Amino acid sequence: MIRNTGAPRGYLSATIDTTDSGTHIHQTRLFEDNIALLLQQKEQILMTPEYFLSPLSFCYASVGVPGFGSISAALRLGHLLFGWEQGILINQCNHCQGQAYIVAFGGNLKSSSCWYRMWCQNCRLWLHLPATKETTRKRTDSIKEVLRKSPEYFEELEQYATYGFSWSGDGLMPATKSRLTTRMLFPAVLGVYELNKIELLRDLYLWAHKRSADRYAAVRHSLGEPDPFRLKHRDALRQVIGTIVREKLDRAAAFKYLETWTAENLAEDERDEFQRVSEDEILALHEGNFARYQVRPSEFEAWRVVWDRK
Repeated sequence: MIRNTGAPRGYLSATIDTTDSGTHIHQTRLFEDNIALLLQQKEQILMTPEYFLSPLSFCYASVGVPGFGSISAALRLGHLLFGWEQGILINQCNHCQGQAYIVAFGGNLKSSSCWYRMWCQNCRLWLHLPATKETTRKRTDSIKEVLRKSPEYFEELEQYATYGFSWSGDGLMPATKSRLTTRMLFPAVLGVYELNKIELLRDLYLWAHKRSADRYAAVRHSLGEPDPFRLKHRDALRQVIGTIVREKLDRAAAFKYLETWTAENLAEDERDEFQRVSEDEILALHEGNFARYQVRPSEFEAWRVVWDRK
């Protein structure tokens, strides 16, 4: 539901992207239904370029400034999250008195015809409200700082093609990695050589290291905690699966060997779980993970021929 609560004439229609009304409506519905998820996944969104720069047709700032023309900028998903986090794009809902999320604002600071648009999750209402010239000016100055957050995450990094290690073939496989751009590195290194000042290089290193650590933490969190049963029996799993591969056992022979080994070496209450885990590991074997079982590439390839045989 959309409610107009006194925005200046003309500004309500300005918030609608008439170039593609279908896309606008679809994005609006997705936003309404998933704002809680966006807030929950804020850190991941801010660290991922394709998420940070997600365009939203109804999110922008357009303000006329006397003597400077106008300031107009699309607010991407990452900009909104920064603005909400810092309180720049947060306001109180005049219905439930709860927190509402501003997604667009604009107007003219000379004529004082300013407005903002926000979504109240509690009321599930879009609110279009007039704004004071002072509030809009402060919001405009603050949003400029938010818009500068993008280069920190994206413009100073570039993707490049290289190679990574592989157990198959010639030991290399194509890979894509990120690195700092020359534009960032050159002034930092030049400061050391020409001016004997390390501050910029130090700050650059700390930023890159923190970003790498944050990305690792996000990936580590997404993987979850290790399975205690697998940790307890990792040596036994390595032994059993390694034997199956080195002995080139087919499917029937492998599962019979697994059943016999389990009965002879494990307590009765652990046999079923160990057999299930072992079977999952065997079926999941591929060129990128067989090395953990102390198997040579030639042994793995020879076993694979037997295993895949009908």
